[in-house]
Amino acid sequence: MTSSPLEMTTERPGTRLNDVYSPRLIYQTIYGQKVLVIYFSGWYQTNPDKPPNDAIYRAVCSAPNACGTVQKVIDPVADNMGSAALVNNPTIVELHNFSRPYLVMYMTGVAGDDRNAAWTTQNNKIYYSMSWADDGVNWSVPQLLIDSAWLPSATVDADGNVILYANTNWNNNPYFLARWNLGRSGIAVTAPQPIVADNEANYINVEAKYRPQIGRFQMVAQQVTAGFNSEIDLLESLDGVNWNVRAENITPQGMTPGVHPDTSCWVYYGKAPQIYLSNIFLKVWC
Repeated sequence: MTSSPLEMTTERPGTRLNDVYSPRLIYQTIYGQKVLVIYFSGWYQTNPDKPPNDAIYRAVCSAPNACGTVQKVIDPVADNMGSAALVNNPTIVELHNFSRPYLVMYMTGVAGDDRNAAWTTQNNKIYYSMSWADDGVNWSVPQLLIDSAWLPSATVDADGNVILYANTNWNNNPYFLARWNLGRSGIAVTAPQPIVADNEANYINVEAKYRPQIGRFQMVAQQVTAGFNSEIDLLESLDGVNWNVRAENITPQGMTPGVHPDTSCWVYYGKAPQIYLSNIFLKVWC
């Protein structure tokens, strides 16, 4: 089954035009009920008279194509990261190292008071925050985890290790895709491994998931060379390092893709009529 793209976020009269992207969907058990929740980043229905700061937002979804009231759940300015601080590109795993399950969110962050800092790739670093698994609204203040990468995507492998995929933030090679094994704690940083795609393409803004039901990893990934008018590919891997392209251009032009927790046929992505004015769309492509 395929469908035309469905817009998942809405503009509100009197607010700044949205710039939202990097949708990430997970299941949470809240009050004993399993619910689908979307997290995304950017600025959403903000005051047009104030400079925007990228933040993390959340909404509970009644169906894969219908989500409710949006809440801002991580505000970097309120968390004292700086007057011009921003956080974006959220990715979340659920861990069970304590008596109570909890969530770890990884994100790109830029701290400080310089509104131009984010334009320098090396200033974009990976931070993490934690919340109880039955919450997801209240998060700890983001802490720096990896200073050599940005644009994270996290998943839990068959052995219970958190595998973090991200692009390096080196000025001479800002889009090199690698992965870090963060162990069962999700915060034990090791040396990165380079990712190899059989088409030798460079990818950015990936979302990778280990799918235990098929015993392999799947990844949706934005093509680097197409920039903000990118199209998105699906790749698969048995070991999480060596990847094979399974489908190309699975969405219309878009960026920062994410997938439904159960299937990579449901792709969520940012689509902009012009640069930096994006809303989130859903495309069912298979």
